Amino acid sequence: MQQFIKSYWIHVIAGLASVLTLTLAIVLLFVSFSQQDDHPNSLDEWLQGDELAEEPEEGENTVAPNIMVDVKGSVMSPGIYELAPQSRVVDAIHAAGGLSEEGDANQLNFAMILQDEMQIYAPAVGEELSATPTQSVVTASNGQENQADGPLVNINTALETELETLNGVGPSKSASIIAYREEHGPFATIEDLMNVSGIGEKSFEKLKSEITVQ
Repeated sequence: MQQFIKSYWIHVIAGLASVLTLTLAIVLLFVSFSQQDDHPNSLDEWLQGDELAEEPEEGENTVAPNIMVDVKGSVMSPGIYELAPQSRVVDAIHAAGGLSEEGDANQLNFAMILQDEMQIYAPAVGEELSATPTQSVVTASNGQENQADGPLVNINTALETELETLNGVGPSKSASIIAYREEHGPFATIEDLMNVSGIGEKSFEKLKSEITVQ
């Protein structure tokens, strides 16, 4: 009888050991598969991962740098100010402390979008605005920007290298402008430039003061 009981417990213990061994093997196998899913299976997959993220292509959303503008004339604190991209004349005047008592708000287009290196001149009451060789931009009520830095670029005849001198125009956009011009003929107005793929209203606002059609 004792021999039988002893044999019985030996079989029970052996059975439990087998179950534990099988359970442990299943757990280890599951962990191994999980680790394989979490890591690349080859060097190529590793190199194609997030470690080598592609640079954003032209046209993708990127953070634009701040702009620097020179505010002169009838303002409380004339000087050079750093503003956020897409700021307007009203933001520049506000940064300069607002118009002085002599300032003439009627001669300013407060809604105009600013560009880097612009000069905003606030005239006094009764003062007539006119561009001078030292002024890159004079902001008037009609919204025109008179530049003295160089001639305007004729978008109907300009080469790619000339187009690439425009604000925000790189090789891709200059090629698109020329391709559109060759397919549809000369631009009738500078606003027609917005028909070119990749040049929307915001891009046009940045370069409209630098171009002409003839």
